[in-house]
Amino acid sequence: MFGVSKEDLQNEVNEFARKLSTANNENMQLKRENTLLSEQIAELNNKLNELNEKNKLLSQSPEERESRLKEENAELVQKINELTQKYETSLSDYQAKFSELDAELKKRKTMGISVMDNNNEIQKWEYKTSRIVESDLNKLGEEGWEAVAASSPGGVILKRPIRPKVQNRQNDDYYYGR
Repeated sequence: MFGVSKEDLQNEVNEFARKLSTANNENMQLKRENTLLSEQIAELNNKLNELNEKNKLLSQSPEERESRLKEENAELVQKINELTQKYETSLSDYQAKFSELDAELKKRKTMGISVMDNNNEIQKWEYKTSRIVESDLNKLGEEGWEAVAASSPGGVILKRPIRPKVQNRQNDDYYYGR
């Protein structure tokens, strides 16, 4: 038709594709170099700004430098005071929370709620049921029993801490120590 063969067209397309691929690779390389140059320019600008600040300081009179240092010192003192106040507030909050927890622990111990003792052992309890008779309840109370719930009909559930057995030296009997 136009005097160009299909093979020649294919070769031209292939050559164009190679040139395009080469151009894309060169473009990617230029982008990487551009990024590196941009980073270097930013670093140089930072150094230039630092030098300009130093130059300003050197061009100031001793009174101006002293005034600036006093301002910076006052700002630092203010920040230290703020941090100290935050620390003291946090410490006060912590101490209040600790006191609350300590009071709760003492309350639980006096109420007989299971808590760890000094030996990191959980308080163990023994339970029993009884009919509600005032004289019996008073006697059981003297023995360390505590009413914890009512049961039906007319009964009560009691508990007391299990105490380690201690040998009685007088009569060699075992009893619950107090």
